Amino acid sequence: MERIDISEMEKIYKEQELGKYKIGFGKKPALIVIDFQYGLTDPQYNFGGGCVPFAVKSTAKLLKYVRLKKIPIFYSIAVYRKDFKDGLYFVKKVRGLEKLIPGSRNVEIDKLVKPKKSDIIIYKQHQSCFANTNLHSILTTLSVDTLLITGCSTSGCLRATTVDAMAHGYRPIVIEECCGDRSLFAHKVNLMEMNAKVADVIDIEEAIQYINTL
Repeated sequence: MERIDISEMEKIYKEQELGKYKIGFGKKPALIVIDFQYGLTDPQYNFGGGCVPFAVKSTAKLLKYVRLKKIPIFYSIAVYRKDFKDGLYFVKKVRGLEKLIPGSRNVEIDKLVKPKKSDIIIYKQHQSCFANTNLHSILTTLSVDTLLITGCSTSGCLRATTVDAMAHGYRPIVIEECCGDRSLFAHKVNLMEMNAKVADVIDIEEAIQYINTL
């Protein structure tokens, strides 16, 4: 993957000890796959492309280990009414969201990470998977303490979900190879930002090692 120069950020964050300390894993994880729908994974569509296809493939690999351990799996789909009254100012600001309507391929989950009947799908209209959804209630009922976070985009819905995960009292663990963005620069910078303040950003091998201990 192309090298992005974020040395100036790295220097400042190191001086301020941002990203130095770890949150660590808990005892009861759940996996969330954020918006890996064709409208955001397929390069032919409005928001697809970038490093998202690589993240989808990596998440497909991760899912095999997660399913073996029967870890709860959540998927989110961004979808809006055809009159967009549920999208509020988000759709007004980001007009491409108007393509994410029921019945279109844009809101179908990518077949590489296809959910099973036992998985839970969260339908959302805002960036965070916690905003106006029952995600927190379900996680609480399942006694989940750790949220393994994958999906797209790194700078948008994934980051918003990660911030809210910490605010709701979960241990947010972002899996680097399983996150994607249309911009590699935005992807790298936001991974660094999350690792500095609201999450542990780990590689997929560390995630698999953790899963195998459960």
